[in-house]
Amino acid sequence: MFIDNGEQDGITGEEPSLHHLLKIRKRQAQRTVHQVYDTDGSLKTSPADILRVFTDYMRRKYDHIQVNEERMRHVNCGLKTIPSLRTKHWRNP
Repeated sequence: MFIDNGEQDGITGEEPSLHHLLKIRKRQAQRTVHQVYDTDGSLKTSPADILRVFTDYMRRKYDHIQVNEERMRHVNCGLKTIPSLRTKHWRNP
C-alpha cells in the first residue's frame, strides 16, 4: 500500500483527538490503492505487486519512442530539410 504523508494530515499545536485520528485514518484509506489489474488482466492485491504494475505502466508510458529515421526523411511538411535537434536556431517558414 502507498503511504499518504500529506501535510494536511498533521495536527500541530494540539493533542489529536480520537475524532481527528479517525478522520485522518479514513482519508488515508480512501487514498490507498488496494488492487489493480496488470496488462495480462490478472488481479494484483499485494503492495509489492501493485507497485510493480504501477512502475511497469509508467516505464512503458514514458519510454523512448522508436522513430523510423528513413521514413522521416521522406515526410513532406513544407520544409526542404528536417532541422536537427542539435540546431540552435531554426524557425518555421
